[in-house]
Amino acid sequence: MKYLLIMFSILFSFPATASDDNMKVAEKQTENVYQECHKKYFNENYSLYDDSLKTSLSKINACLKNKLVSEIQQTFTVSQQKIVLRNIDNIEKSTLNFYWDLYNENKFTSDGGTIGHSQNEGALREMFKQLLKDVIYVKLEG
Repeated sequence: MKYLLIMFSILFSFPATASDDNMKVAEKQTENVYQECHKKYFNENYSLYDDSLKTSLSKINACLKNKLVSEIQQTFTVSQQKIVLRNIDNIEKSTLNFYWDLYNENKFTSDGGTIGHSQNEGALREMFKQLLKDVIYVKLEG
């Protein structure tokens, strides 16, 4: 848990010398990847009565994670990759579990329905987008 908190604090603090141009490029590339994944995997005909929405969002996240892993492989040495990828897996599990509990297992509800069941996937999507943007940015700055 300590490492997760450290990762979050690093994630959301950029150095004052950050290159605005490279950050804009990283943001654009990340948005393009997201749009590509969304277009490929989002099921517009999802039902509120089954897990089709959650399944669709999960596939989008897997697509984002695959691109993130690819960027990590281009940015880190092999020995560093193992550590970073383990951290990514921990962030994924922690994000999914926290937001599942928040929207489905709190003292006010024991089942958040289709939307509650999908909130953790939405939170993970935003986390993967942030991580992807940061890795692309570091690669561009390198």
